[in-house]
Amino acid sequence: MCGLFAFVTFYKLSSSIFSSPSYGTVRGNFYELLTTIVFSLEEVTPQVWSSLRSLCSSRKTIVSILYSEGSSNLVWQKELNDVCHDIILFHQGEVEEGEEWNRQKKHLKMSRIDRLGFLRAWQRESLRSQPKLSSIVEAVIVIDLDLLTLPSNMSLSHAVETVGRSGADDVVCANGHEQWLGLKHYYDSFALVLKDGTWAFPTLTSVKSVIFLLQHNFYRQVSARKAENFAVQSCFGGLAVYNPQVWFNPLCNYAIDESSLKLQQVLDNYSNEQGEVCEHVILHMCLKNLEDENGQEMGLKIGIQPDMQLSRSANIGGWNNPTAIYFALFALLSGCSIMTLRKKFWRTTEGRTTYNFLAKKVRHKDSRDFNTDKKSGSRRKKFQSMPNLQNLMSGSNV
Repeated sequence: MCGLFAFVTFYKLSSSIFSSPSYGTVRGNFYELLTTIVFSLEEVTPQVWSSLRSLCSSRKTIVSILYSEGSSNLVWQKELNDVCHDIILFHQGEVEEGEEWNRQKKHLKMSRIDRLGFLRAWQRESLRSQPKLSSIVEAVIVIDLDLLTLPSNMSLSHAVETVGRSGADDVVCANGHEQWLGLKHYYDSFALVLKDGTWAFPTLTSVKSVIFLLQHNFYRQVSARKAENFAVQSCFGGLAVYNPQVWFNPLCNYAIDESSLKLQQVLDNYSNEQGEVCEHVILHMCLKNLEDENGQEMGLKIGIQPDMQLSRSANIGGWNNPTAIYFALFALLSGCSIMTLRKKFWRTTEGRTTYNFLAKKVRHKDSRDFNTDKKSGSRRKKFQSMPNLQNLMSGSNV
């Protein structure tokens, strides 16, 4: 049923795109394709829905959403259909009916990262299979919807203009950030590969990074560029704008092609402990390593646009959320401080006086138990099994 629903929705909403003769080939008649995947339509914030309406109102936009939960009526309730040129909805149920999903089903259900890559690849292939779509699109905007805010229309227009300009960047990423400790921090380090090939994830998500605010410093470094994009080999930041010829390239996708040994070797440098690689890194490294007819790498120009900013909640989790690290550091430092202060106290005059008083009380109670009835045996045993009082107070047995 899910597959039928997705097909009917796709046919109903997109039939005008591929049959209308009004689409020309001049720049003024081109469209922007906005593609996104989200677990639940219910989790999209009102501000993001409002930003999507604003985006569609200011430009000719075709929106494609792949979702798993929530009612599709939300799209109509949020009035996207009134302002967007066309809406193409896919339900994850249709993806799960496929043979390839069933072959990898167990692994995909366990690996969120590989599942995201699989879903993005499926959505991209579904859109690419429509032959007229790529010819009427001047830019492809790939976006996450689990955000707090989206970039301004002005900064997004600048990115669209950049990818359409000969010799400029083929891909432009957002300068996405999350806020904690009152500071803005670049958050999408898992998709970030610097210009020299360094994968940012191990560096920007370490305990050292949290202590020395390396994510904040990187955000400031990018933002300081003003009008000049920050060149990298891979990025995302919650949103990326693509030249359509690059994004629709049939030789690359968001999932790893096991037949490409060279690409596999490159991606080994950007995998986590579970062997997972960010889907954006997979696509960008594949595009970067494509060769022309002379065997020369075609390369990929990609950069982060400083003023194309969006925000994401720091509570989403993962290593991007420093809460656990700060809590662990706070607990460790607090524990060490308490132990140090306690030891210092027992070395003072007041500490020794208190110790002698408590020790005398224990000895007095213990001596009484030796001369009481049989019940005292259990009490005496209890006192004998207690840790040495001096060790207990000094913290050596804590």
